[in-house]
Amino acid sequence: MAKGYSKDLRERGVSTVEAGESAREAARLLNAGASTATRWIKRWTKTRRRAWCSLTRPRSRRQWSITTAAAPRGERPVASVPHGHWKTLTFIAALRFNRMTAPYVIDGAMDGPTFIAYVEQVLIPT
Repeated sequence: MAKGYSKDLRERGVSTVEAGESAREAARLLNAGASTATRWIKRWTKTRRRAWCSLTRPRSRRQWSITTAAAPRGERPVASVPHGHWKTLTFIAALRFNRMTAPYVIDGAMDGPTFIAYVEQVLIPT
């Protein structure tokens, strides 16, 4: 798997372009891909700041959080972090040729006994 470029390299690429070089020239000087440097510059011009945020992935699947961020002095880095109580809901239903019937929502993942209970109590009566 390819590894991402460091924050320092991205900042040097933006600084090189700010100094008057093209994105392709900055990529050549930093030994990076031209399309990569172009993306760095597009992102920087869009936000007009150097907010390179690194995200870590803790134990939970969906709880990403920012551990380090950079922004110009005196400004806060801009990024969003998901919050709230995450739970798994499973939706199951029968599809007929003209409509959907027997909808059923389960708190958690579907397992064998739950599926059998769905078939016996919800699907067969329809």
